[in-house]
Amino acid sequence: MHITDDVRIQGYTAMKTPNQLKEELPISKTAQECVQSGRKAIQDILDKKDRRMLIISGPCSIHDEKAALEYAQQLARLSRQVDKTMVIAMRVYFEKPRTTVGWKGLINDPNLDDSCDVETGLYRARKLLLQINEMGLPVATEMLDPITPSIWPIWSAGRPLGPGPRNPRPTARWPAACPCPWALKTAPTATWERQ
Repeated sequence: MHITDDVRIQGYTAMKTPNQLKEELPISKTAQECVQSGRKAIQDILDKKDRRMLIISGPCSIHDEKAALEYAQQLARLSRQVDKTMVIAMRVYFEKPRTTVGWKGLINDPNLDDSCDVETGLYRARKLLLQINEMGLPVATEMLDPITPSIWPIWSAGRPLGPGPRNPRPTARWPAACPCPWALKTAPTATWERQ
């Protein structure tokens, strides 16, 4: 009998489940309070109950955690200075779904060597998000893959994958399950619209 399944697969390696990763890197009370207060503030802004401006600032994608933490420290300091008029969340994107060649992001290639070590990528992503929330700075990210339940409990806001050449319609399957406020980024104003 000829094998017809997995003919190009050399082997399997079981990944940690989201619950195992959460046990290994638990959320602290400080980070949990930051997530909850960030979600409430962002939801209130999107619902027009809070007149402050929502600012989501940060790099297109994270590849250097040390630089990301340095940026987060500066942003957290600024956030405390302007908290009467603005809510600042750090944009922390880990995946590059529209990239057809080259690096695919911290979750998919954390070692920048095409090793596709997703388990390490998720570990490093969760650790970084926890560290940023510990600073009192909420995070916002893009909702892409089903692997994100390992990290989405520590987001304060999210947005589905936006339109692009290979994705003419925004991804809508993950936001329904995501526990944080989410909105679509609309062109050309790049404003967020509550969905």
